Amino acid sequence: MNCIAPVARTRLTLATPGMEAIFAAEVPEGEFDGFDPANIAPIVAYLAQEKCPLTGKVFAVQGGAISLLDGWTTRETIQTEGPWELGDLAERLPAWN
Repeated sequence: MNCIAPVARTRLTLATPGMEAIFAAEVPEGEFDGFDPANIAPIVAYLAQEKCPLTGKVFAVQGGAISLLDGWTTRETIQTEGPWELGDLAERLPAWN
């Protein structure tokens, strides 16, 4: 079993004092929205695959960054310039196993 700690625009983050302006900021048309909740879906799909080799991991996910957490410390991070694709995750995440 794995765990995901998402950082995304939700009703909760929009209502968080001191953070609402960051999460509510307009993203220009055609630019990558790092707080779009859809950015979390690719790693959810990847981890749900039967062939996923990862287990017992905790991932922080925000925009184009996925961090492997070790307790309260980030152990490793991978990044992409835009949204994650399932094939990219299949290629890059197994190294963390």
